[in-house]
Amino acid sequence: MPRLSRPIECLRPYYQAVVIGSGHGGGVAATRLARAGVEVAVLERGREFLPGDFPAAEAAVRSELREATTSAAVGLFDLRRGADMHVLVGCGLGGTSLIDASVCLRPEPRVFADPRWPAALREEQDSRLAAGFRRAEAMLRPTTYPEGLPQPAKLRTLLRAGAALGMHARSLPIAVNFSEDREVAGLRQQACKLCGDCVTGCNHDAKNTVAATYLPDAHAHGAELFTQVAVRRLERLGSGWLVHYDCAGAGRERFGAPDMVVRADLVIIAAGTLGTTEILLRSRAAGLGLSARLGERLSGNGNRLGFGRDQQEPVDAVGWGDRPYTPDTPVGPTLTAMLDARGQARLEDDFIIQDGAIPGALGQWTIAGEVLRNPAAFLVTGHDNCDGVMSLVDDALQIVWPEAERGSEATRIPSTLARVVESQGGTFVAEPWRMTVNPLGGCVMAEDATNGVVDHRGRVFAGEAGTDVYEDLLVCDGSIVPRSLGANPLLTICALAERNLELLAEARGWTIAEGPAPARPLPIHDEPTGVCFSEAMRGHFAGSPIECVLTVFIRDLARFCRAPGQAAGVIGTVRAPALSAGPLTISAGRRNLGAVVDGARGLRDRLRLHSREGKTYYLEGHRIVREDGDRWRDLTTVVCTLHEGDGPEGAVLGTGVMHMQRNDLRAALETLQATGAQLTAAERAAALASFGECLGYAGLFGAA
Repeated sequence: MPRLSRPIECLRPYYQAVVIGSGHGGGVAATRLARAGVEVAVLERGREFLPGDFPAAEAAVRSELREATTSAAVGLFDLRRGADMHVLVGCGLGGTSLIDASVCLRPEPRVFADPRWPAALREEQDSRLAAGFRRAEAMLRPTTYPEGLPQPAKLRTLLRAGAALGMHARSLPIAVNFSEDREVAGLRQQACKLCGDCVTGCNHDAKNTVAATYLPDAHAHGAELFTQVAVRRLERLGSGWLVHYDCAGAGRERFGAPDMVVRADLVIIAAGTLGTTEILLRSRAAGLGLSARLGERLSGNGNRLGFGRDQQEPVDAVGWGDRPYTPDTPVGPTLTAMLDARGQARLEDDFIIQDGAIPGALGQWTIAGEVLRNPAAFLVTGHDNCDGVMSLVDDALQIVWPEAERGSEATRIPSTLARVVESQGGTFVAEPWRMTVNPLGGCVMAEDATNGVVDHRGRVFAGEAGTDVYEDLLVCDGSIVPRSLGANPLLTICALAERNLELLAEARGWTIAEGPAPARPLPIHDEPTGVCFSEAMRGHFAGSPIECVLTVFIRDLARFCRAPGQAAGVIGTVRAPALSAGPLTISAGRRNLGAVVDGARGLRDRLRLHSREGKTYYLEGHRIVREDGDRWRDLTTVVCTLHEGDGPEGAVLGTGVMHMQRNDLRAALETLQATGAQLTAAERAAALASFGECLGYAGLFGAA
């Protein structure tokens, strides 16, 4: 299958621009920068998912659920629990677009008349912002549910309820492909199968997610996309930026490893409402001048979930999951229509009720232990008081919102939902928790730093007061939205990002190329089973201490076992005070396991080291495992030579020796893990056993 992402070991030490996050805002930034000819890297914390990778059974959903306490946690479903409000977002290449319902609904115009928006945006909402909406719609290609397709029962139920209650019903514009199979920017896309599993990820590649629209376009124009790169914080260095990151899930924290860094002239943060706020909070704690309003005015976009059971007529609101698909009873996309209760005297009283589908992987849905029979599901979007606050506690993001249940919608919306369900002979079941899937705010736009975190162009304010900004640091995601929208937010996030990038290009004299993406072949690989592990070594170089923490990737285990001498990829950090006061980051690292060194089997490392000041060094290290020697000593002793520059031809700066301690070896073995898409526990165990056997064949641990 075609893949957009590159392995983390291919990440270079410097780019003109770095985009953090790959959701709606990040996708816009990536493609517009790439179309302007800017050298850009996209850093995504999650994995890349292809059709067939998304969970279709409950056990698979559970394995992809991460109740994240830090940005290093990786799973498709990122759940952040709060005492007052829970938040669920997506984590993967494409961000939350992978698990949302793809609704591309514009807010009412009076939403943008609110004085919480900066004056420049309010005054021009019929020009630049409108153009941003048009560009976003051109990329996402939203359409309403076609009349020629079978009408889903859940849609008929909503329409009947609307008629019974006198509520206006209308179709939703959704970014779903209902036409014949087609190719978009090198990716083959299928027509919607009406399976109802949109929010656990589309295994038919019919959703027009960011991963199927903006990101292929960015790739076609030269952007480099990387996954499992967990950005920690930003640091100002001269006129540019250091982006501090870790390899998500590699276990480097066991060794107290410092962050790796990539340098950039321009940084676009688009890690989502939670991720962006977390990164900037951590950056402020490390000394970056930012607004005191950072983390404030979190909104849940007035989200409410409601359910009905024992409906009088069949609703068919449960997706197919891993069940055999029968086209004569279509569930349809997760959301297809809405009951529109907007246009009230007070904007805060507006809301919409949308038909929903429970994904098949969660077909035995229970509320308070009760199985919902013939269930109906509804998503409500409205308005709230935007009073949530995010902060860091022990380096983990904490959400506090004691007023979350006190908005006017707290009783009015559940009572309306109950009327909708009861009009169809069902029993209403309220959500037992308060959760949003549309978080907004935390880095809100404003006129100055006293009132917000970014200006109307998304530029980050450079301090606690005033209007000075970092011209080369922008936020482009839902965190900049200063109020609830009363509509599903994805289209607005894209439109604001389009606007920000247009203004950035104008300020820098860039021309953003238009027209279809060029025909650029996508890399084809199936992410074969591999292994990775992290390790630490300590010693001395030229009389000065040196410490390495490395992560080694064998991407294709079967190929490695056929030829154990081939090179594996290496990333990591080196602490060497003789070279730099700060940690050096490894790029383009290679390790040969089972290489012949001085006539004996051994390991050879070749690492390029980059200092935060921009200097480059080349380190060669080798371990020789002699048949008649002490294998423990041989395997844990590294003789290294350091060169100036980026290759072995550079002047030799010195030699040294490093050792792996027993507790470090134990920790390294604990980080050993199988990699690859959708591996079962048995497959992971078999991969690790195979790797051990291969090391024996390579002569590192004796005969196999």
